[in-house]
Amino acid sequence: MFDMIPRRNGRLNPSQPRVVAPNKIRARSPHIGGSISVGILACRGGCDVTRRVPLSLFLWICLLTLVGCGESGRLRYSESPRYAQLGDQRVNLKAKVKTAVDELFGAAPNQILVPEGSSLVGERGTGIRAAGLYLAGLTKTETGELASIHEQSKDDPAIKGGYALYRRHCLHCHGVSGDGNGPTAPFLYPKPRDFRPGVYKFTSTNGVKPTRADLYKTIKEGLHGTSMPSFDALMTDDEIQQVIDYTLYLSIRGETEAKLIQEAQLSVADMLEPGQDVAADANLVDLFEEAGSSLVPKELPAQIAQEWFETDQNVTRPMVSRAGITAASIERGRDLYFSVGCNACHGDLGDSGGESFLDQEMYNAIVFARQPVHVAAVKRFAEERTRKTQAEETALRLVRLGSNRHRALESLRANPALRPYADEAVDHALQANAQGKLDSQSDHSPFRPKLQSAVEVAKFLVENDIALKYVFDPVGWTAAPRNFNPQQGSPILTTEQLRGLETFRAELTLAAAENRDEARAQIEAKINEARQRNQAEPSDETQAALEEALAELKRWENAPATIDRVLSWIPELRDPGFQAYFVNALTKWSYSRDEVWFNPIRPANLRKGVYKGGRRPYDLWLRIANGIQPVKMPGYLGEGEGKLNQEQIWDVVNFVLALPSNTGLLDHHQPPAPHRHSDSEMEPAAGAAIAARHE
Repeated sequence: MFDMIPRRNGRLNPSQPRVVAPNKIRARSPHIGGSISVGILACRGGCDVTRRVPLSLFLWICLLTLVGCGESGRLRYSESPRYAQLGDQRVNLKAKVKTAVDELFGAAPNQILVPEGSSLVGERGTGIRAAGLYLAGLTKTETGELASIHEQSKDDPAIKGGYALYRRHCLHCHGVSGDGNGPTAPFLYPKPRDFRPGVYKFTSTNGVKPTRADLYKTIKEGLHGTSMPSFDALMTDDEIQQVIDYTLYLSIRGETEAKLIQEAQLSVADMLEPGQDVAADANLVDLFEEAGSSLVPKELPAQIAQEWFETDQNVTRPMVSRAGITAASIERGRDLYFSVGCNACHGDLGDSGGESFLDQEMYNAIVFARQPVHVAAVKRFAEERTRKTQAEETALRLVRLGSNRHRALESLRANPALRPYADEAVDHALQANAQGKLDSQSDHSPFRPKLQSAVEVAKFLVENDIALKYVFDPVGWTAAPRNFNPQQGSPILTTEQLRGLETFRAELTLAAAENRDEARAQIEAKINEARQRNQAEPSDETQAALEEALAELKRWENAPATIDRVLSWIPELRDPGFQAYFVNALTKWSYSRDEVWFNPIRPANLRKGVYKGGRRPYDLWLRIANGIQPVKMPGYLGEGEGKLNQEQIWDVVNFVLALPSNTGLLDHHQPPAPHRHSDSEMEPAAGAAIAARHE
């Protein structure tokens, strides 16, 4: 550890700072015309750090030099993953969309263009100010020289521009394109925001677009509990406003690109045959018109910018004052916490342990230890099985010793690890005792089911689509990929992967057949019929039918090997108990992704008092009233079942703020019957599974 406080004769000496053997490191860069000097501080105990520390500092300096100090012309916008929607072979169609975006916004970060109608008239409101005047500090003249855009004076220092400030302070996390994939992003949790969808979490509006004041607050104050720091000491208010301009520029550019890709996919791509591409000399505008689309690329940025201009009109403000911080208000807030279903995510104890999401240990294993979902599920299931077995053995021993139900339950519930399984274990022990089977419990234990055959496992996979998709593509379910679509409950697959999935499904369906010989006979009958038709009336259709029948026979032959590979990979699938546990884990994991960026999400632990969007009572009121839409936090302000009025929201705010300093509010509280979110308020797969558990 570095000793950053000077000492005199082994004692603290705050009056005399010192730096021992500076060993300055110079990382020269032709782009910044200078060098960087770093001093190494003394190490406690006099240890020598001059050999190891300079190397690590040198590597960090090289990284920062490459990221933040290189020539701007060398930076390039990253390609949006949405282009994959156009198909791997539609090269020309992709190129035309990219060209349209470049013509509207500039081909590179140092070639900024502001499309007509996409900036504010004046400097007030949410949008790019003054036709992009604050996006940069320099402009290229007709002679090719760089000149300042802004007038300089001694009292008014040079305006650097949002692009320069973004490169210095933001790019290493949020990336060149604002995609949240900067060089430091892989090491951060939560992931840095991707600005391109134009969606933000912490807003004062009843939508996903924030006001300029919301963005200013986030940059100035940071987001507590994340890697987003406060820039209050690093940038002036004017500089923060310039960064906001550039952030809005990246958002409008990203939204425009996404809508062009979507329109090209829905209209132009539908006109093409599989594998066909558009003509190299075709114009994107003409293609849209030919496809019957009313979208005009050059008008799109202005339409998107208009949505930003209107955000100030959508601000939600409390019309009643905050309720007094009284015991009665806190108690009302606690009851509302359960009645509207907050505990479904945040947990009965407010510790983020709600049953809508994975438990914390499994979540940590998947997100931070990078374990595949099935590995984390196997480990967690084994731990629970061990505790269940221990509970069962304890219950049987107590019953043998003459304990009645009340005493046996009391003894098991005294152990927190066995408490969840006490009722089932005691009931089984009493039933075994009544039947005289206390010595043969292993044959009747609910915790030791018989293993299934390969045919039964194949049938389970065919009937549980979420498990089948995971077994087919486990890589797509990890925490790192950004191609996970929560609305589908699975990763987004390419056309080739979709074909492979259907083949995999067909092979498992054949592996699940009760009588394989009968299934083969039916396939051979199809082949003979298709062959006869093709010989009698040859055509592309009859030839395709014959080839499909032969392919089905091939799948029948591959079916046993396919299910054997699955079981050799996850042998625990033979256990019916693990099958249910596995499907539940996959369902919760698919629900543990946000709806826009597809990043892993976790409900806040309210007992810690860490609120990312701000801890002011008004900040919490906004979160509860408007929700945090991309991360499945619903808004509760309104009328009807599961909604709250403004006074009730203030009661919940008082309860939430009181909880960290008085966790006993929930420790011994018996919650009322909870309101559960309907399936429409959560993803279909997760909603159905969670609802089934409440029946």
